[in-house]
Amino acid sequence: MRVFILICVMCVCTWKTAMAESEGFQKAYSMYAYGDFKEAAKQFHSLLYPLVLKDKDEILKAYQYLGICYYILDQKLAAENEFRAILRTDPHYSLDPLFTPPQIVEFFDELKRAIGMEAQRKRALFFLNFVPFGVGQFQNGQKTKGYLLLGVEGTALLTNLVTYYTRKTMETSPDTYSKDDVKTANRLQDAQLIAFWVFVGTGVYGIVDAVWNFPAEAERDGISITTR
Repeated sequence: MRVFILICVMCVCTWKTAMAESEGFQKAYSMYAYGDFKEAAKQFHSLLYPLVLKDKDEILKAYQYLGICYYILDQKLAAENEFRAILRTDPHYSLDPLFTPPQIVEFFDELKRAIGMEAQRKRALFFLNFVPFGVGQFQNGQKTKGYLLLGVEGTALLTNLVTYYTRKTMETSPDTYSKDDVKTANRLQDAQLIAFWVFVGTGVYGIVDAVWNFPAEAERDGISITTR
């Protein structure tokens, strides 16, 4: 019985909270509908920062109306930031041209296209993380680490090739050496194997490090269509 009462109390509290959130959204929207964009922006901002809304559709609409308010108030960079928040949640989101001024729809669509193109470019760049010689580090802006890996991997690869070629030129027949060259050939083979595993080890480290340090989506989303 006590458990049932507790559940009922929790349900009532949740319902009251949801009603309060919905009332806050409706109040902000009323300001927006009346054309009081400055006050509407304050109301929507208070619902989003910190986020108090729970319904996904209301959250997206709040970002939309706040972005529109900022655009109308000639705060285009702030408008872009709100529209960007929408597209991070739903990349296919669109503004209704029947209820949104054409210039704002155009602004939103231009941002959407720019973000889409940038995302495609970043996905292509991600595969550079799997190229050896510090390529991933260079694209991540870690030049010192990139030069270090370039030097180590380049030296290891060159050593591997040179020792292999030198050892092969010493053969009298496949994998056969003269008595005087056996010791030298074995040393060259050891050096070749060491160089090979150094190349493989640093290569694997470079890939893991590049992928780990590849900028996150939010950090990479640095493009802007707003000129200030």
